[in-house]
Amino acid sequence: MDQSKRQLWQFPWRYKEGFILTTGLWIVGLLIESLSGHRSIRFPGWPFHIEMGFGITVLLIIIHLLYKDSALIKWLSSVPASISSIVLFTILLLAMGLIPQQSVKSNGTIHILGLDRIHNSWPFLLSTIMLFTSLSFTILKRFKPPFKKNIFFLLNHLGLWLIIFAVSVGASDTKDLFMQLEKNTTTIVGTDDQNQTYKMPFQMKLLDFSIQLFPPKIALFDNYTGKINVKDKRNLFLIKKNASEKILDWTIAIKEFIPSVKEDSSGYYASNDTGSAPAAFVTVYQNEKQITKGWITSGGLKVKPKYLEIDNNYSIAMTIPEPERYSSKIVYTIDKHHYDTTSIEVNNPLKIGSWKIYQMSYDKEKGQWSTISIMEAIQDPWLPIIYAGIFMLFGGASYLFWIGKN
Repeated sequence: MDQSKRQLWQFPWRYKEGFILTTGLWIVGLLIESLSGHRSIRFPGWPFHIEMGFGITVLLIIIHLLYKDSALIKWLSSVPASISSIVLFTILLLAMGLIPQQSVKSNGTIHILGLDRIHNSWPFLLSTIMLFTSLSFTILKRFKPPFKKNIFFLLNHLGLWLIIFAVSVGASDTKDLFMQLEKNTTTIVGTDDQNQTYKMPFQMKLLDFSIQLFPPKIALFDNYTGKINVKDKRNLFLIKKNASEKILDWTIAIKEFIPSVKEDSSGYYASNDTGSAPAAFVTVYQNEKQITKGWITSGGLKVKPKYLEIDNNYSIAMTIPEPERYSSKIVYTIDKHHYDTTSIEVNNPLKIGSWKIYQMSYDKEKGQWSTISIMEAIQDPWLPIIYAGIFMLFGGASYLFWIGKN
C-alpha cells in the first residue's frame, strides 16, 4: 500500500489516529465533568469493585477470543495505541503531581478542567480505561506458546497491569485520615478531607510532644515593602554568638545570642518558660564604623517581636526558627488487653495492623509548647498487589537490560 495516499481513519491506524482518539477521550471527559456539575467520581466499595474489575477483565478476554483478528482489536494491541494512551495517562499523572489536589470545591479554570481532583475525574477514568484496555489486549496477544520467549515481556506488562488494576479498583478501599491528638486525651476518631469522621480500630493518646529547632536567621528587609532582601546571597545567615556577615553596605555582627528569653521592664533575661523566644544583640558597622546596635527577637507567645532599624530603607529582623525534627510520644491501644508506648516522628511512621500512622503537623502557633499533634493515618489494603506489580516490572526490565538491544 502506498502510505503517501493513505486516508485518515483507514486501517491500520497509526499514531495520528491514536492521539486524535486520546484527545477526544479527554474532551469527552471534560464534557461529562461539566454536565455532572464537576462532582468527583466515587468508585463502589467492597465487594462490588472486585466484581466490577473481574467482570471487565472477563469481558476483555471474551472480546479477544471472539474478535482478535478484527482491525480494531489488532490496533488496540499495537504500539501506536499503547504510546498514545500512555502519553495521555502520563500527562494527567504529571499534572496530578504539579497541581495541588483538593476535594473542596473551588472556582477557576483548573477546577473546571478537573485538574484539582484528577484521580476522581472523568478524563482520568477514561484515560485509565483506554490504557487498561490496550494493555490487556497486548498481554492476551502475546499470551501464547512458546512462553519462554514471552515470559519477560509478560512480566513487564502484567506488572503494569496489576498496578493499574490495583490503583483503579482499590481506590475506594484506600483511606487517608487525620487524627488530632491532644495531650493526655484519648482519641478514637479520624477525619477525612471532607470533615467526615470515622471510628478507628485503635485508640491513641498523646503523652508528650517534642521539637528540635534550627537556630534562627538574620533577615535584612525593606521598610516600605516588608520583603526580605534577596539581592545578597549572604542574607539569612544563621545566628550564633560572635558570627558576622557583610550584607550590602553593612557588616552585621552578633554580639550575644540567647536561645530562650522572656522580657520584663528591665529587658530580656534567659528563661525556658512557656512562651519564651530566642533573642540576639546585634551591632551594625559601615566602613568599620558602628552605626547602630540593639536587641532583636522573632517573638513568641509572651514575647513581642522586635527588629533593629538601620536607616529609612532597611531593618534587621530575626526569622522564626524552623523545625529540624519533631516527634510525638504516644500510647496506643488496639483492644482492651493490648497497648504499647512509642514515639512517632517525620519519616518514621508507626504501623498498627493495616494502618500506617505518620507524624503530620502540630499547633504551629504554640510551636515547641504545642499540646496538639496531628497524625495522618493511611490504610491501603491493595499495596501488596502494587508492590508485586513493581517487582514484576523490575524483573522484566532487568532481563531486558541484560540481553541488550536484542
